[in-house]
Amino acid sequence: MKKTPYIILNPTSGGGLGKKLWPEMKECLERFFKHITLRETTAPGDAEKFARAACDEGYNIIVACGGDGTIHEIINGILKAPKHHDVALGFLNAGTGGDFIKTLKLPDSIQEQANILFHHKTERIDIGKIEFEESTHEARFFINIADFGVGGLVVAKLLQNRKVEGASFLDRKMAYLTSTLKSYLEWIPQDIEVTADKNTFTIKNASSVVIANGEFFGGGMPIANKASLGDGLFDIIAMSNEPFFLKLPLMPLKLLALYLGHVDKMPFVRRFKCRKVSLKNISKNQTQTALDIDGEPFAHLPATFTIMPRALNIISP
Repeated sequence: MKKTPYIILNPTSGGGLGKKLWPEMKECLERFFKHITLRETTAPGDAEKFARAACDEGYNIIVACGGDGTIHEIINGILKAPKHHDVALGFLNAGTGGDFIKTLKLPDSIQEQANILFHHKTERIDIGKIEFEESTHEARFFINIADFGVGGLVVAKLLQNRKVEGASFLDRKMAYLTSTLKSYLEWIPQDIEVTADKNTFTIKNASSVVIANGEFFGGGMPIANKASLGDGLFDIIAMSNEPFFLKLPLMPLKLLALYLGHVDKMPFVRRFKCRKVSLKNISKNQTQTALDIDGEPFAHLPATFTIMPRALNIISP
């Protein structure tokens, strides 16, 4: 196995933050490593392709230098490679939301992030696997959160105007907030049939069904507060639309609860744990919104989500 870190850089992540931070990242890495291998993405799918190639070429340290979408592609490349069991995934944060990084509690300092990579303290974490009923879609893996409902609308809106070169941290945070508010008001509630392990029930007027491995989504909302990356279970947060006369009065309270990590204590919200969950839209008038998978839109329901215990080796703080 090659000890040289294989860096996969997304220069457009975080509105160009990846490109901006790379010189400092490179300088910090060179204090610890004699050699590094760098691959820069230029199109969607590149990070997945590079990660698989790194596994095939015998690298044992792959570093995601980007945001949640970059990490998502890389884990799919690693887990689809035949020789991935001894590979450890490390992180240099340059993303817009950085939701998985928040769950991991990675320090903000680039110097500290490079130091963590050098000391190579590893742990194995759970990964989610999604299988789609539509035969045109292959299975996808996710490291943080998958979400049906409002979250899919949010990422669609962000894709329309995100990744503007030079966008400030505040601009990116405001983009998440405004997209969330607009999506909450625009969402048409759906009836979702849920099979959690062996129990089947219906969530009426669902606004979101979140399948969480990590804690955060939406640019810093602890939707699954205190969720564990290693307990072999998903945390499911199912939210139903309030009656119309309560929608506007509850909106600021729900938003506050989302940011404080207490949304599961709000009315019309249910939280439970399971190893496997299937979701099917049984509404008469269905809204075909893409799933939000690690902050990226992909495919539609019906889908089955299965936890894969200790499936990925990561370099942790």
